[in-house]
Formats: sequence, structure tokens, C-alpha cells
Amino acid sequence: SASHNSTLTFPLLRRDTAMAKDRPKAPLVLSEAEQAQLSAIAVAFVAVLHLVTVYRLLTTPVYLTLFGSGPLHALTQLELNSFRYDWSLSLVIFAIHLVLLGYLIFRSGYIPKILGILLALDGFGWLISSLRPYLYPNVHLGFLFTVSFVELLLPLWLVIRGWRIQEPTVGRDEAVIREYIRHQEREDQRWSR
Repeated sequence: SASHNSTLTFPLLRRDTAMAKDRPKAPLVLSEAEQAQLSAIAVAFVAVLHLVTVYRLLTTPVYLTLFGSGPLHALTQLELNSFRYDWSLSLVIFAIHLVLLGYLIFRSGYIPKILGILLALDGFGWLISSLRPYLYPNVHLGFLFTVSFVELLLPLWLVIRGWRIQEPTVGRDEAVIREYIRHQEREDQRWSR
């Protein structure tokens, strides 16, 4: 899914945003996107642990004798519900990650802006779909599932066209800024001796 493939774009976005003086918020947004991605993975892992607990409860005979049929069924149902809640939370965080990633792709000069727009829309689709049971349970949103296929466009673009990405040409202002930074680093080294 996009959570694994989007990590391929972070070095490209980091390289672009480090050079752009007119985009001071881009590194912060990149950091937030990375944190959202890692948080979604961690919450999804916790959710899967609930399924492991359900499997252990149902396949280990000693639990049936310890709890009895009724309490074991209730505990299993509790674990399944916990999985659903945790999984929904991981999808909400993943949606935030997609929106931020779409924004970064839109702002970068390396990847087509339409991919950024589509990823942000996909993130909003995941967000709406994940919050449906809580905010509007009677609304049928099955059509939003088709939006999730947009995530496949980014790795496809990276495989087909991404390897042709070149370093941007450094403009006059960026060269002056880089020279100033190098000068400051030399001065810092000289004074630290």
C-alpha cells in the first residue's frame, strides 16, 4: 500500500525542500507526514495484536475451561471490537499522512502536481470512510473504496518515471545562500578551535 511506497518519496521531498528558501514550512510538514506514517503503523500493529489474542483465545483449550463458553465469547467479542476501533484509528492517522504527503508532492517540483492532489483526495476519502461508523453510520460510502486505488499511482509513477528525476539547477539566490552557510560553518570551525 502507499504507506510503504511513500517512504521512497521522502528523500526526494527532503532534497527538494532543503533547497527551497520560499518553502519554510515544508520540512515541518515532511516531519509531520513521517510521524503520521510511523504512528499509523504502530497503531495498526497494536490492532493486529488484538487478533492474535482472539486466535489464542479460540485455539487454546485451557481458556474454554478457565472462562467457560459465555465469558470466553464475550472476551473474544471485546478483542474483536478493540481491533476494529484500533484499526479505524490507524486508518485515520494514515489518512492524515496521505493528505500531508499529497501536499508535499504538490509543493515539490519533482513529482506531478496531479499526483499530490489525488493523494490528498485519497487521504480525505480514507478519513471520511474511517469516521463513518462514528459520525454518520447510516450513510453508504462503498464508492470511496475505489479512491484507494489512487495510492497505486505514486509507486507506478516512481517506477516508470521516477528514476529520471534530476537535481534541480541552483539559482543565483540559492547559490548565495549556500555560500553564506559555508562561510558561517568555516567561521564556526575557526572559533571552536
